[in-house]
Amino acid sequence: MKTEQYDVIVSYKGKQQTIPVVIKTEEENISIYAEIEGFKVHFVPDMHNGLRCASTEYSLDEEFLYQVGKAIREQRP
Repeated sequence: MKTEQYDVIVSYKGKQQTIPVVIKTEEENISIYAEIEGFKVHFVPDMHNGLRCASTEYSLDEEFLYQVGKAIREQRP
C-alpha cells in the first residue's frame, strides 16, 4: 500500500484554509480523504474527471466541498 499525505490550500468566500489530505493506493483501489472541520471527508472520482464528496452526512457547504475536490486534483504533488 502506498500512502501520500499533503496539504491543499483552498480559498472560499474570502477565507483561505489549509486542508490536510491523505491518499491511500493499493493495487487498483484508491481512497482519498480530506480532514475538514474535524471530519474525515471521503472523496471519489466523478464522471467529469473531478472529485466529489462521497457522503452527504456532513453539514458542509457543497460549493466548498467542490473547491476542496478541485484543489486535491490540481495541487497533488
